[in-house]
Amino acid sequence: MLKSNLSVLLAERNLKITKVSNDTGISRTTLTALCYGAAKGVQFDTLNTLCIYLRTQPDKLFAFTPVDIELDQSFKFDEDGSLEITVKTRNGIYHCSLDVTIQVEKLSYLSNTIGEDDDYIRNVDIFLGLPYEDPAERDGFNLSANSILLEAFHTISLPFLTDIENEICERVCSDLQISEESGIDIHWMDGLTSEI
Repeated sequence: MLKSNLSVLLAERNLKITKVSNDTGISRTTLTALCYGAAKGVQFDTLNTLCIYLRTQPDKLFAFTPVDIELDQSFKFDEDGSLEITVKTRNGIYHCSLDVTIQVEKLSYLSNTIGEDDDYIRNVDIFLGLPYEDPAERDGFNLSANSILLEAFHTISLPFLTDIENEICERVCSDLQISEESGIDIHWMDGLTSEI
């Protein structure tokens, strides 16, 4: 995965996109795409201008990890289940899964309509863990899906993990039809993030 660090560099320097755009001539659209991870590429002259303006090197503008982790877009975070994950490494593409357990904490309160109670979702806890693998089914030559997942999650850095968590939170809000003001806590189980 390759990720732009522009938002971090701007925050460290207390700079806003508009100011950088005005000072460098780089469009706000380009800067916004770089800041929010929507850019599909960057021109060398844009990269050069940003490096000069921010007094930094190109390697500081980007973070890289040799693993891509993609979540299955069809999974709905409204019940427990198995979240399919695609892990791409230099050794191949692997299809794995994580067990998902969802606990919803609701507050009940009396609505304005007489006799009706409404529930307000106060907090959602999402537990992501490794599925059970029967050791007897392993052939001894191939890595298990759990081993691949553990290696992948131990390879990625905190900004990449944060992106995965943000994607999960956005999907939980959408699937449960709750606002982002409700608390959503993600709990990584089974040593998935022990090295981060």
